[in-house]
Amino acid sequence: MKIDGINPKERWGLIPKLGQHHPLTAEIQLNTMSIPGMDGEWDFGSELKPIPFNLSFRMIEMDKHEMQRKLKEFAVFLCDSYGKPRSVKLTYDYEPDRYYEVKLSKMLDPNRMANVTDIEVPFIAHKPYAQFIVPSSKISWDSNIPFYNDVLWSMDKTEFNITYPQTFKLVYSGTKSIRAGFKLQGTGDNVKVSANGKTMTFGNMNSTTYDVDGESYTIKKNGVDSLASTEFIELFHGENEISISGSNLNLIFSEQLTYQFI
Repeated sequence: MKIDGINPKERWGLIPKLGQHHPLTAEIQLNTMSIPGMDGEWDFGSELKPIPFNLSFRMIEMDKHEMQRKLKEFAVFLCDSYGKPRSVKLTYDYEPDRYYEVKLSKMLDPNRMANVTDIEVPFIAHKPYAQFIVPSSKISWDSNIPFYNDVLWSMDKTEFNITYPQTFKLVYSGTKSIRAGFKLQGTGDNVKVSANGKTMTFGNMNSTTYDVDGESYTIKKNGVDSLASTEFIELFHGENEISISGSNLNLIFSEQLTYQFI
């Protein structure tokens, strides 16, 4: 495993112990209600809870002062300048193309035994899914990126020139559906972007740039927060048809996606 791209054994002498904890899914919260006179329960759907990662390490160091220095250095690395847990990227060698965004969830309390110290590192991923290590726009055959899982290679285009109303295919390789992120810039009248039954309305554009971040529900118009649309288009695994309509169109649509995985 690596933490923010750093091997704990090489940097701090922390040797991963056997039997690491890596859940395949988040814990599931079922929302149900029992109704008198009805068999079973009424199902209101379910929600995913944060994923805990409990990492176990052992350090062997003959110099007790050096051991303490390494342990303190590791603790400082996991905190921000105010001493509070910061977000770090946790990757595993058997899935090097994706990471979990995690932070410390409890105190670090090493178990010291002469020249050996065992330490449990309790992380938690508040976003209960993994993310691809780079944005989709940086994925290419000649990029220095490890691919150990399915990436849909029909996604050979991430930028589209729009000069008339049209529909094009945008391929999303993640397994978790997301609200799309993209940049739309240029000129057009009554501009709309639609996909999978949802439509975003941008109105008239005159050398305008919209940056849409669906995951954070934010839209910026020329760098300033905007309420251009209250609806966000969604993307599902595989091919998604994106329709752009309007008149007098001279636009560039650029995807800004980070694949997410269950």
